[in-house]
Amino acid sequence: SKCYSCYIDDACTGKVGAYVKSIFPVTSTIVACIKGSLNNILNGTCSAGRDSKSQKVGFLKVAQEKLKKAVMAVLILALILFAIKAALGGIQSPAELYMLVIKFSLVVYFTQGNAMSHYYDQLVKLSIGLSDIVLSAGGKQSICDYKESDYPKGYEYIAPWDRLDCRVLFYLGQQLIGGPATVLLGLFITAGMFFATMLFNVKMMLCLVAIFAVLMLLFIVIWLVYIFLLSLIALTILILISPLMIPMVLFQATKGFFDGWIRQLMVYSLYPVILFGFLALLFTVFDNLYFEDLEFERHKVTIIDAERITFKLKNPDQCNNSKYDYNLACMFGNMKFLSQPAFLGFNAYAPDFRHEAEMLWTKLLMMVLIGFLFYHFLSSISYIAAELAGDPRAGHVGASLSPKAMMGSAVNLAAKVQGSGFNKARDAISNRLGNNKSGTDGGKDEISSGSSRSSGASDSSS
Repeated sequence: SKCYSCYIDDACTGKVGAYVKSIFPVTSTIVACIKGSLNNILNGTCSAGRDSKSQKVGFLKVAQEKLKKAVMAVLILALILFAIKAALGGIQSPAELYMLVIKFSLVVYFTQGNAMSHYYDQLVKLSIGLSDIVLSAGGKQSICDYKESDYPKGYEYIAPWDRLDCRVLFYLGQQLIGGPATVLLGLFITAGMFFATMLFNVKMMLCLVAIFAVLMLLFIVIWLVYIFLLSLIALTILILISPLMIPMVLFQATKGFFDGWIRQLMVYSLYPVILFGFLALLFTVFDNLYFEDLEFERHKVTIIDAERITFKLKNPDQCNNSKYDYNLACMFGNMKFLSQPAFLGFNAYAPDFRHEAEMLWTKLLMMVLIGFLFYHFLSSISYIAAELAGDPRAGHVGASLSPKAMMGSAVNLAAKVQGSGFNKARDAISNRLGNNKSGTDGGKDEISSGSSRSSGASDSSS
C-alpha cells in the first residue's frame, strides 16, 4: 500500500486478522505487527510486495557489507599473531591449531552469509515456542487451548497471544454460552453498568473491588507485552551488530565483549519464557478461583469471513445446578442489572445476583489479594532473567514502565483531573457569586446617589 512504508508488516494493516483465532485479538495483532516489521527491516523483506518476492537490502546485509573488509583484516591479523606465536614455540598442542581453524570457520560463516538472519528467526521462534509451552501448562486446560496446528505455517507464534487475549476476555465477563456478538455487547454493557453503578453509589464497594481487579490484570498484560516487545527489539539490535561482535572472539583482549554479547542474547531470549511462566502461575490461581471445575469445549465461529475459535460450556445448563450457585464465572456470566431510582429523576443500575453476596465478596477479594501479590512481584521478574543469564544490569529493562509505575501514573492523572475539575467548578461559582455581589453593590450606589441629589434639591429650595 502506498500509505505505508515497505517495511511495515501486513499485520499492521489488519491482514493478520485472517490468521488469529481469538474472537477479540488485541495483543496478538500488536505483537505480530512489531515482530513482522522488525524482521522486514533486518532482512530487507518488502511486505507490500511479498507476493512478487520483492526484496530490498536489509540492515543486517548493509552492516555485513560495510564491515566485510574489517572482518577480513581481523582474520588476517589473528592468523599473523598465531603464526608468530607458533614460530616462538608458544603452541603447546595441536588442539590450539584446531580451535583456531574452528573459530575462523565460524566467524566467516556468521558474518559473511545469511546465517544470522536464519538464526535470528530460529531464536525468536525458540523463545516464543518455549513461552507457549510454559503458558499452556498453566491454567485450566479446557479453556483458551489454542494449538499451533490451528494456525497456518509461519503464524504459529500467535498462539500464546491468542491464549492471553482469550483469558482476559473471560475475566472481563465473556458470556459462558454466548457467541462473539453477545460477548462484546455484554462486555461493553457490563463495563458501562459498573461505572454507572459506581457513579450513583449503588453497591459501590463491590464495583470498586471488581474494577480494581480488572485494572491490575490489564496493567499486568500491558507490561507483559511491553517487556516482550523490548526484548524483541533488543534481540534485533544485537543481531544487527553481530558482524562487529563475533570477530572479537579471536583475541583474548576482546573476548570479553563477545561473551557479553552472548549473555545479552541469552537474557533477552529468556525474558519471554520467564514472563509467561509467571503468567501461567497467575492464570492457574485465577482459573481455580473463577472457573473452578467448569468444563468447556471448542467451537468454531465466523467473524467477518474469518474463522475464529471460541470456548463454551459443554453443558449449557451447568450453571443452573445448585452446586455452581457461588461459582464466579456463573455469577458474572449470568449477572443482570436492575434499574433503581437514584435522585433528580436518574436511575442507577445495580448488579443483581441470584444468591447472597457474601461468597462473591470472599472469592472476589481473594482474587484481588492474589492479583495484588503477583502485581508487586512483577518488579522482580526482569531481575530473575538477568541473574539466570549472568548479567544483573540487564534487569533494569522495563523498570520505567512497570505496573506499579503505570498504576501510580493512573492515580496521579485521576487526581489531576479531579483537582482540575474541582478548581474550575470553584472558580465558576466564585465568579458567579462575584458578579451577583457587584450587581447588588451597584444598585445600592445608584439609590444612595439619588437620595443625596434629592436632599441637595431640598436644601436649595429652602
